[in-house]
Amino acid sequence: MRNYPLSLLFGLTATIALYAPLPAQAQPILYDETGGKESITLDPDGLAVLESIGLSVNIDSIEQTAEPAPGFSFAFSVLPRSSDPNVLGNTFQFLYDEETDFFLPFSGSTELTGSIFFDVDTTKIDLPPVFEIGDLSARFDPATFEFSLTDTANTGLAIFDSQPPGNPVFDLPNQTWSLDPLLISISEDFSNFLIDAQLAAGVTDPIVTEGVQIAIARGDRTFVEAGSTQVPEPGSALAVLTAASAALAVGKRRRCA
Repeated sequence: MRNYPLSLLFGLTATIALYAPLPAQAQPILYDETGGKESITLDPDGLAVLESIGLSVNIDSIEQTAEPAPGFSFAFSVLPRSSDPNVLGNTFQFLYDEETDFFLPFSGSTELTGSIFFDVDTTKIDLPPVFEIGDLSARFDPATFEFSLTDTANTGLAIFDSQPPGNPVFDLPNQTWSLDPLLISISEDFSNFLIDAQLAAGVTDPIVTEGVQIAIARGDRTFVEAGSTQVPEPGSALAVLTAASAALAVGKRRRCA
């Protein structure tokens, strides 16, 4: 289905040509993410840092909801899209142009199901004896060009950050893509939460965990081309593309340096 409104295509093409370092012929298509999984392997060095503050992952209690990709330990499945506003579903959309390999997260979030449980040393950190994080919600931040993963099962905090290493590998005929490796690190918000919990337990010199790599992941997704009824507002398209293009330019300068 390539009956995308010409006004949207021309508008996006003009925006990209103005703000992003892309070939002039780029005409990205808007796609809906429909499902998939996130395969994960925990980083032993990161786990050691968490153990030092009193959090030990209970491997046997991990609630995995998908079969992990080869080489990974466990996996969380992606919720399907939902037309019922009372049912949580995946809402993530992205732009992709096959000719130029241009990819840009556009809007919404990827909703994952499954949880990780920690055994807690309550003498080191003031948390329940069993501490859960899970049902992660991944959302793209165009200001940082990173994904944040929010724990919706317990804390409500954006607990992890992840910066994609590059574009996903697309298989358009089968409407799938994969991205590997994704490096998952502890966010500032979660680090501050853990610092407060250490202080509450009487620790006088709490350990800062911000930026500690906690896992390596692989994303596998399915998608379909978005329908013409799902055309994004021009203002939101401009804002997302402008911010993301600025982040891309900063990233390129950093890599060159």
